[in-house]
Amino acid sequence: MPRKGEDVMKLTMNITTCAEDTARYKNRKDLYDFFCGHGLNGLEVMEVGADEEGVLHPDDVLGVHLRYWSGWMDFWKSDESRLLEEYQTRENWEQIFGGSTPQALVEAYRQNIRFANTMKPEYLVFHVSECTMAESMLRRDYYYSDEEVCDAVIELLNQVVDEIEGEPWLLLENLWYAGLTMERPEIVKRLMDGIHYKKTGIMLDTGHLMHTNPKLKTSDEAVDYILTILDCYEDLSFIRGIHLHQSLTGSKAAEFMQNWKPMEGTYQQQMLDVMMHIFQIDTHRPFCSDRINEIFSHLSGLEFVCLEQITATREEHDRHLTEQMKYLA
Repeated sequence: MPRKGEDVMKLTMNITTCAEDTARYKNRKDLYDFFCGHGLNGLEVMEVGADEEGVLHPDDVLGVHLRYWSGWMDFWKSDESRLLEEYQTRENWEQIFGGSTPQALVEAYRQNIRFANTMKPEYLVFHVSECTMAESMLRRDYYYSDEEVCDAVIELLNQVVDEIEGEPWLLLENLWYAGLTMERPEIVKRLMDGIHYKKTGIMLDTGHLMHTNPKLKTSDEAVDYILTILDCYEDLSFIRGIHLHQSLTGSKAAEFMQNWKPMEGTYQQQMLDVMMHIFQIDTHRPFCSDRINEIFSHLSGLEFVCLEQITATREEHDRHLTEQMKYLA
């Protein structure tokens, strides 16, 4: 089975350092046996607190997913009127971002990268996106343009990439909000030209790309749409990784937006409502299509495929991985 450093395509599964994830496994060996038992080569880890169970080991980690803050652009631009509208109090946003100035966000990412360095990963993942809570619900009328988001990401990353050790890939991930959606090749070029890190590429998230076309209803339609987007690019060698999953929830999202009412309550209550909504829409289910290899065949630079699933239990994760691997045989 390919391990770290071997020059072949590697399969990973996602996990966080949160106890809700790590407590599913008795120890490192139990986790190792779990992912190896599904034919996977390692883990993609996101830091969400400390690994209190002690199940994560650098030898098992191939990727680290860096953190993401929604509504970060207003903090980056020190727009207090919009920050108050979103976070309600200065105390809220200072607690979330770890300070009162944009430098706090720089330091937060530096700390996140220092955690990543301890895992000695082969790749890092960074969300190129921006949305407020209301925008995440409505998915329209974004305050910032794709270009503005990407320019802010470039500015931010260029202040932290010197913290990265070991020359892993820095893979930029698409979402369906303002920023990188993969629908516009010129945005990818803007990012690649602007970020001062040699090994910069793209982590193509298949489920997130599906969200950009809410009319999709079947996995075949999803494959056709993804291939149509890929055909917009002359060269796809910059796509080094895939987050493989399926989210065909366009009709549910449309129904929600039609009935949406402005949110009420504290910032914490509103954020909980937003997270529950996103989990219902961005479902991260197995991508059940015999045509997945048609996507892979377009990507000459593909090195990493993360079977990115959202599950509530170990047993559910086991079922999801088993189902997904049927289509990767």
